Amino acid sequence: MSRLIVFNDEDEYYKYCQEHEDRIILVYEEDVYDVTDFLEEHPGGPDIIEDYNTNDITELFHSKNPHAHSKRALLTLFKYKIGYFRDEDASLFQKQQEAFQFYPRVADRKVLYKEFSVDLSKGLLAQVSSLNVKHYINMIQNPIELPPFKVTNNPILEALISPKLHYSILLWVSVLIYLIWNDFSNKNTEQSIKSITRIIFFFIGVLLWTLVEYLLYRFFFSAEENLIDNKLVIWLHFILYGKHKISPSDKTKVGTPLIFSFWLLFGFYFILINIFSAQIGMTTFAGMVIGFITYEYIHYQIHSSAPNQQYLGEMQKYHMNFHTKKGKRGYGVTTKLWDKILGTEID
Repeated sequence: MSRLIVFNDEDEYYKYCQEHEDRIILVYEEDVYDVTDFLEEHPGGPDIIEDYNTNDITELFHSKNPHAHSKRALLTLFKYKIGYFRDEDASLFQKQQEAFQFYPRVADRKVLYKEFSVDLSKGLLAQVSSLNVKHYINMIQNPIELPPFKVTNNPILEALISPKLHYSILLWVSVLIYLIWNDFSNKNTEQSIKSITRIIFFFIGVLLWTLVEYLLYRFFFSAEENLIDNKLVIWLHFILYGKHKISPSDKTKVGTPLIFSFWLLFGFYFILINIFSAQIGMTTFAGMVIGFITYEYIHYQIHSSAPNQQYLGEMQKYHMNFHTKKGKRGYGVTTKLWDKILGTEID
């Protein structure tokens, strides 16, 4: 830890702020933080932080307005600590020792938890698979801002497990183009279905995806407390969602694994074309694909920036509350619709 600045009183503090007027400096619990480098990463946008420049944010930090902050937020704040107000009863050594009692924390490319640790220089998948379910739950329920890490040491598997947003969208747009081409090439061999009917089933497909999304978040992604102590189950949960949940601010771990999205969506494709006619099934499936692409885009945006669009900004705050409440409510990412209907909306 670099040497901390000791402020004897408020006059010294404000003098320092004036000398560094290009920096955003805050006070929390008698400690001083320079959060300038965090502005663009703040989920609520930089404006609210800039409005409180040089002020004490202790009360605001624990207030529900504009939103509550989690332990992860406090750990993130600690990274930007530059000093503290002198306390005659506490030495600098004591303050440093107290600060280092936080778990989890990063030290020398390792993430230290109270009873175990993981090495960020190696693929996390193999390490996580060796944890018991108690330690795994502790890991994903106590997220922390991590430096870049790999899920696996194999670059091909890494690309499939943590795909970049534009690759995922390009892939599924290609699937849509094929569906449209296939539909036109078969229009003379199948009985034509009225356009209004197909439009209705297309939007049913979009709606169906939002329900699938809600169910995944409620009953699998957020059900870690119900996971059985099985290496395969832990391995699967980490690939699908745990890799994102341990460090939600890491936008490279937001994407849905390509293997899973293929299995899930094409599973619905075969169900739909067997329940309905080929045309109606493919139309409904196309709606699901559009819903999935929208989900991928929104999920990426709300974890990687402060969105300018009102709807994205609203969903960002909603989803951040989902993370701070440890996945107890607020399961919708694309829309709040199913949370409203099924009584799990975050107030």
